Amino acid sequence: RYAKAQNYTPDYCTLVGQLHRVNPVRAKDFALVLIGQEEETGSPLVDVGKLADTFMVSSDVKATTNILLEYLRPRGDREEDAGLQTRVLQINLIHNPRVADAILDSSDYSFSHFDKLKIAMSCENVGLYDRALEFYSDMKDYKRVL
Repeated sequence: RYAKAQNYTPDYCTLVGQLHRVNPVRAKDFALVLIGQEEETGSPLVDVGKLADTFMVSSDVKATTNILLEYLRPRGDREEDAGLQTRVLQINLIHNPRVADAILDSSDYSFSHFDKLKIAMSCENVGLYDRALEFYSDMKDYKRVL
């Protein structure tokens, strides 16, 4: 409120990054507050993709996943969120495939706009062959996986 009253727009990603170096848990909490707040235009106070970058700089996969999922859950399955859907799945396929598999199984997240080819290749790389087959559409890919 103070920033708005003074007609000042803070660089929230930088603030979160600095806080993350000192206290990662509080940085995640602050980030969750920021994504829950909206400007009068209806857009979030902070770019969620940049916020995810801030946490991934220090390889904080758990906090990044939490932030992205908390942002995506109430929004539902929107086409404009395709990049964030792809990102949360890909981060977890690289670092913790079981979490990515659980996200795809979850009824809380009905993602359908993510880059299916990219996620299929990542699933194949980590041995989630059934998942890869769900997302491939080319016969060559099916044959290779089987």
